[in-house]
Amino acid sequence: MHDKDLIAAIETIEAEAFADIYKATPQEYAVSNGVMLQQFGSGTCLTHQTIVIPELARVVGLQDVNDFEVATRWMRYNCAPGWVVQIPPPLDELARYAEEQNMAPRGNGWAKFYQKLPSSGLRDNDQVHCDLTAKIVTAAEADAFANIISQSFGLPSDLAEWLSLVAGRRNWTIHLAYHDEKPVSCAAMYSNGKFGWFGIDGTLPDYRGRGGQKLLIRSRLEHAARLHLKGVTAETGQPERGKEADHASFSNYRKSGFTQMYVRANYALPAAAEPTVG
Repeated sequence: MHDKDLIAAIETIEAEAFADIYKATPQEYAVSNGVMLQQFGSGTCLTHQTIVIPELARVVGLQDVNDFEVATRWMRYNCAPGWVVQIPPPLDELARYAEEQNMAPRGNGWAKFYQKLPSSGLRDNDQVHCDLTAKIVTAAEADAFANIISQSFGLPSDLAEWLSLVAGRRNWTIHLAYHDEKPVSCAAMYSNGKFGWFGIDGTLPDYRGRGGQKLLIRSRLEHAARLHLKGVTAETGQPERGKEADHASFSNYRKSGFTQMYVRANYALPAAAEPTVG
């Protein structure tokens, strides 16, 4: 698989994961918060009218200029101002087209990671040693999952409850780390039979720095290996140059054997160019 093909696979599995999260949205929450999913060819459009952040209000997975035009037109009239279009570096034509539409990169972008899984299995000497234990859980633990999401990211409880609904859905596994009997860290994995996406990593504030995220990265790697996946991907915010070591998630993925494949830019319209939705 060439790098361009691999990058397309990385973008696709993330888009598939978030599309499934949006498909799980409770109707009442979707109506109250303007949560919508729309797909145009390669482009997956995600909207959230009350919390407009790149994770929840974006176009991801685009591979084609025609899809870009249709997707961004839809976003202009269906999402509150602040949404972004995520464009990985090999797609220069898309980046040029975005700039022609008066869009420009916002912030540092996202660091996209990948790890190819060995056919022989993971090495035992890469085990994580800490005072926490990891376990794959069922939908019965969705409340604990939601609590960690809410507290670790400072998100409203109803949003955390929505995200926790992936527990028990097809193609998802939820991993929790426990201190004694208390769940203190969470993480999720989505797989499509070939690749896996790691996300929704969170740790309760009082338990940070104890190895929870690294433990759950290892737990998900082991599960991905059991599924015989080709590889797995994850993303974090891209730190400022020279401050990579200060970014816990960025550092944890690198220390866990992931390679940073690229920085994906978040293209956005200037505020004055966006119509008001409502």
